Amino acid sequence: MGYTIERGAEDMIALNETSKFASVSPDLEKRRISGGMEVFLHHFYEYKKGLRNLVLHTCYRDIGYGIICKLEHHNIEYLIYPLGKKRINVFFGNTDCLEIVRRIGKLCLSRYTAEEDFILGIMLGYDRCQQCERYLRLKQTRNEKRVINHNNESKKIPASTQAVSQPVAQGLKGG
Repeated sequence: MGYTIERGAEDMIALNETSKFASVSPDLEKRRISGGMEVFLHHFYEYKKGLRNLVLHTCYRDIGYGIICKLEHHNIEYLIYPLGKKRINVFFGNTDCLEIVRRIGKLCLSRYTAEEDFILGIMLGYDRCQQCERYLRLKQTRNEKRVINHNNESKKIPASTQAVSQPVAQGLKGG
C-alpha cells in the first residue's frame, strides 16, 4: 500500500495545503471541497461493495489529503498522478489492476494507445460494447492521422477490418 506519485512529483503541490483559489469565497470553496469528497465517497462505496475493481477519481489537489487518509485507513492501494497544477487523478482498488496502470507508465490518459485505453476502460467497469466502439474509433482516427503525417497528404485508409471480419462471421454461421 502506499502513496505513489509517478514521474512528475516535482509538479505536485502539497496535498494538505489549503486551497489556492483566491477569487473564490470561503463558503463556495467549502461546498466545492465537500462536493469533491461526496463523489469520492460514492466511488469508495462502489469499490467496497464489489461493484468496481478499479476506480479513477479526478479531483482538486486540496482534497487529496482527505482521500489518502480514507484509503490508507481502509488499507486500499492507490496511485496518484498529477493532472495540471490544480488537479490529480487518483486510481484505487485491486492491486493487480493498479499494477497494470503503473506498468502502462503514462501520466496523461490522452497519451494511452487505443489498446491501453481499451484495457483501462474495461478495468474501470465501463460498458464493454461502448469500449469496443471507442477502440475502433480511436484506431481508425489514429491510423488516418498516421497516414496523413507519414505521407504529408490526406488519404483514406482501406477498411481492411471489414475484409477480415466477414469470412470470420460467415464461418460462425456455418457457411
